[in-house]
Amino acid sequence: MKLSFLDIMGMHLRRVPMKAIKRCLKKAKKCNLEVKVNQLETQYLCGGDAEPIIDALAIAKENNIDADWGMVSSICLAGLDPVKVIKDCIPYHEYSFDTYGADSSEKIDGYCIDGKIVSGKCSFKVSVAR
Repeated sequence: MKLSFLDIMGMHLRRVPMKAIKRCLKKAKKCNLEVKVNQLETQYLCGGDAEPIIDALAIAKENNIDADWGMVSSICLAGLDPVKVIKDCIPYHEYSFDTYGADSSEKIDGYCIDGKIVSGKCSFKVSVAR
C-alpha cells in the first residue's frame, strides 16, 4: 500500500513514526492482512505499538482464529502481549503413544485422542542431579 502525500504530511504533523507505519504496512501486505493507515496511526497516537498487533493477526490468520483489528488492538492497549494472547488461543494436540522404541532412531507409532494415527522419531537426554 502506498502512502499519499497527505498521509505523510498528516503523520508528520501528528508526530507518528512514519518508518514504523511503513514497516507495519509491509508486514501486513506480506501476511495478506487488510490494514489501513489510519488504524496504525490511531494505535500509535493512543500510546500503543502496532507491530505486535500485525504479528498477532498473522498468527490468528494462520491458525483460523477469528480475530479482528479492534479486538487485538484493545488487548495491546490494555497492557497485554497480543501475540501471547493469540498463541494461547491456539488449540494444542495431545498425543499418547502405546509403544516406545528402544533406540532413538526407531520410529514410534501412537494414537491421538481423536483417533488419528501418528508416527515419529524422538530423542531425549536425561540428566540426573546428584
